[in-house]
Amino acid sequence: MRLNVPRKVVLVELSVYDRMLPLVSGYLRAYASRDAQIEREFDFTFYSAGLRKSREDVLADLLAERAAIYGFSCYAWNARWVKWLADQIKARCPDSSIVLGGPQVVGQFKYLNRQSNGMFLCNGEGERVFANFLRECTQGSPRFERVKGLSFYWDGEAVTTDSEPSFRHLDEIPSPFLAGYFPADRYTYTTFETNRGCPFACTFCYYGLRNDRVSKFSQDDRIFAELEWISRSEIHAVYIADANFGMLKRDVQIAEYLAKLKRDNGFPYMVIFNSAKNNPESVVKIAGIVQSAGMSATQSIAVQSLDGQVLGNIKRSNIKLAAYAQAQRELDRAGAGTFNEVIWPLPGETYESFCRGIDELVVAGAQSFLVHPLLLLQNTEMERRRAEHGFVTTETENGAAEYELVIGTNEVNQTEHDRGLIFIHAVNALFNARCAYFLIRYLRSELKVTFADLGMAFVDYCERNLQEKYVGMVNSAISERRYGEHIYWGSHFHYLAHECRNEFNDFLAAFARAQRWWSDDIQTVMELDRINRPFVYSNTPMSAREEFQHLGVTSSDRGYEVEIPLRWRSLVSALVDRENGEWSAERFLVDHERGQMPYMERESVERNATYCHGAFLRVSSLHPIWTPVVSGSEVAREFQVQRSGA
Repeated sequence: MRLNVPRKVVLVELSVYDRMLPLVSGYLRAYASRDAQIEREFDFTFYSAGLRKSREDVLADLLAERAAIYGFSCYAWNARWVKWLADQIKARCPDSSIVLGGPQVVGQFKYLNRQSNGMFLCNGEGERVFANFLRECTQGSPRFERVKGLSFYWDGEAVTTDSEPSFRHLDEIPSPFLAGYFPADRYTYTTFETNRGCPFACTFCYYGLRNDRVSKFSQDDRIFAELEWISRSEIHAVYIADANFGMLKRDVQIAEYLAKLKRDNGFPYMVIFNSAKNNPESVVKIAGIVQSAGMSATQSIAVQSLDGQVLGNIKRSNIKLAAYAQAQRELDRAGAGTFNEVIWPLPGETYESFCRGIDELVVAGAQSFLVHPLLLLQNTEMERRRAEHGFVTTETENGAAEYELVIGTNEVNQTEHDRGLIFIHAVNALFNARCAYFLIRYLRSELKVTFADLGMAFVDYCERNLQEKYVGMVNSAISERRYGEHIYWGSHFHYLAHECRNEFNDFLAAFARAQRWWSDDIQTVMELDRINRPFVYSNTPMSAREEFQHLGVTSSDRGYEVEIPLRWRSLVSALVDRENGEWSAERFLVDHERGQMPYMERESVERNATYCHGAFLRVSSLHPIWTPVVSGSEVAREFQVQRSGA
């Protein structure tokens, strides 16, 4: 075998967001550069782009590099583009080598061209494999079968070498932050890693590729120095990529140091992390630390399902539901923002059990939900068990992403699957967007109508009113499978809270009037919801229209003045001030100015939808402030409704 010894190496990361720091590329270079010969013979360049850029423009940029080796980080969200780019580069630059790494491509020969030598898959962690690959390239006659952890075609023959063991100690990887690889003024977002691996073995997840081993960077001073670089470089958001942040005792210290940096330097603005599954005390403590420093932090509570059989099917039954409930209570008490992650349709789940599970979480005090479609990801146990679970799937047809959407299981046919998706839209509209915030409470407490009952009735109403604009939009998203796109639920929130805010109010009112529980009390409760609904943008028009039949409402600057007639005062005070004791004021000032960004007319739909996606995950921070007014003077005591749980 003969391969030209390369000089230029381009490491490519295509991210969901623009201005994302290419951490994986940094790790690859840092580890490879430990070898003096590699450092002498190779010139490394990082290429990082967001997926809003066209793939043709990305291709032009990469071809202009005229590199000998292109290394791509491959994930479900970019794999379709990566394959196209790799094929195009190889066709136009046949002497260049292509190395594909990441969980999406491990052992997947479909990403390679059987007729082309010089295309490689990295199986497992990339740092050691890629360094050994480069070292082999320095040989006069490289023989890639000697490099562990590779798959490739050579002269049409498929070759897979022995696996390379994963790192036991991540300290072997030098810090790319501290090595000076990243310009300090280029990036807005970064991932950050303090450990790798996961002690759990959920069948839908990639993390099992490391055989449940958890390795860590053990040098705390290194971690603190890296975080200081991030803060001083004015990076806005840090995503801690650990599978269970809060699992290790030192994670609290890391959170404390992040908080110190925010107070000292003003950055980062936001920290995002996957919380430890069975350690609610640590999770709550970390959330409090981050919040006290003024960092925006929304805590994920990844439940996935509340059905015991389902949790057993996906090997998640060792994660205690009681720990989730405790974490939710404590985070609510601390005023921390949370969202519950759920997946539809997991094997064993039915339409009814899914709706009941959401209802249980509402009762437990969930603040908002992010319901993921079930993606059948390559190299996961669930993908290998597709026949056992009776999965019916469809593939994405456009964009950069590559994954299979599960649209049927042994328990759920496609019709029931799509009904579940309409129910998820109801969750996003009635609960996440707070369109029925008080209605949900009132129905449960006064009429014993659960949120599951309300949501399923909403689904039935949608199925009977196909001509309605909102129903058409939902059905179009389902039939075109757009709900699997990363910004879809942000765009749905944009629709509800801004673009068609009043139209959805009318649709929801028509739905309510068609229900057996409709009454004057319900009318009043829904008027209260219209006043209380959060605004996602600071420049969405505010209006008090003729729909307010029972409450006196006038618009003010980013808020309302509300007069409560005597007849409705008891009802309103019971809902608005439930957690503060009886308060029977006649008038309220309702302030909706909560630090929202304006709608950006000159920006793309994707940019606004991305902002809205983050907004509904922290929707409790957008709740308006209600201030009772007595005898014409504003009362000093303000309060904000904190929860939707019944």
